[in-house]
Amino acid sequence: MSDKLLTLKEAAECLRLSEKEVRDLANKGKIPAYHIGGIYLRFKEENIFSLRGKYGGCVRMDVKKNRPEEQGYSDTFLSNIKDFFYFNDFYFISAGTITFLIYLILKSIR
Repeated sequence: MSDKLLTLKEAAECLRLSEKEVRDLANKGKIPAYHIGGIYLRFKEENIFSLRGKYGGCVRMDVKKNRPEEQGYSDTFLSNIKDFFYFNDFYFISAGTITFLIYLILKSIR
């Protein structure tokens, strides 16, 4: 299973839709999407390729047949937790670093 994220342009090309149509479908929840930094819209490669029949689209060269996790959108609790940490790991690392630096500063003041 690939964790590659596609840009809006790549997803639109793959589905043979305009970028506006893909953005509208994502906003309506018909295509699972992620907002990175609150600005950039990204799509999981496996989700876009699972929709290619519905919207017309591209051919995936490395599809492994009969793998259930690649045949559709998986919305399990565990996959949601995994996605949460995947997309927010920067914030956790930053918060830990800042906390450690504040600790060092307060320790040196005493």
